[in-house]
Amino acid sequence: MSESTRPAADAAADTALAPTGPEESRPVAGLVLPLDTPPISVETEVDSAGLQALLAHTEETWNRLGLEEPHWSVISAECFKQATVEAFKDEFFASGAGNVATFIAFLARNGVDPARFKRVLEYGCGLGRVTRHLAERFPEVVGCDISPSHLRQAGQYLQDCGLKNVELQRIRSIADVDGPIDLDAIVCLIVLQHNPPPAMAAILEKLLRRLRPGGVAYFQVPTHAVGYGFKVDEYLAHGIGSDHIEMHYLPQRRIFQIARDAGCDVLEVREDDWVGRRQVELSNTFLLQRR
Repeated sequence: MSESTRPAADAAADTALAPTGPEESRPVAGLVLPLDTPPISVETEVDSAGLQALLAHTEETWNRLGLEEPHWSVISAECFKQATVEAFKDEFFASGAGNVATFIAFLARNGVDPARFKRVLEYGCGLGRVTRHLAERFPEVVGCDISPSHLRQAGQYLQDCGLKNVELQRIRSIADVDGPIDLDAIVCLIVLQHNPPPAMAAILEKLLRRLRPGGVAYFQVPTHAVGYGFKVDEYLAHGIGSDHIEMHYLPQRRIFQIARDAGCDVLEVREDDWVGRRQVELSNTFLLQRR
């Protein structure tokens, strides 16, 4: 396996999201990543053909997961696997309310009034777990995903919830991420980490430029892991053949650069519990605002 990729299951990657109960969801105790940790080498530039190859690989992996283990692919707790998920579906979908509540708390701490938001985009909407709770609060919600199988199930779930203010969009290329400057808020949680760093950077660049002045982006990205590195040529040559869930990292300095270039101020950055190995990994939740 290339050092550029790591199976998310090995990293205990999304399990902190499980709402209650399972062992995988318990907070990780112990030391956090040391303050003197050295930098990691991560290439984030790629040509258009290479970027499309990265996105196509991500789509293939996640569409398969959406068919085989849709709920577990979103929150990697054993109770959400197909064999047992029926007993836990209500818990799965209810957990999105907590994610939206945390988003609102970030806004409140920074003096941003969500009552003025008209149009909110969730990038990586999955099965609609968070989308539903956004749609219950905001007039217009756009849910985007690279996986057609997830989108189909999200559409059915949101219809069953009686929600008529959600537009679902499939992402096939980076051009689909681009669009008019019509967004008041962007929400993206446990999504970007499953894209190679050049794709993460390109997606963020496109999304941030769609914010209206005063609009905000609330997103989570793993920003460091001891021993991680990413080389574009190596990954394109060897990494794309893998079929496991990958975990990738985009250094904070690159995220801050993308924010500056898009005319965004950093309102808040928090270390979070979205990754499982806090002794060797760092994940951050960001709140940015477009000037």
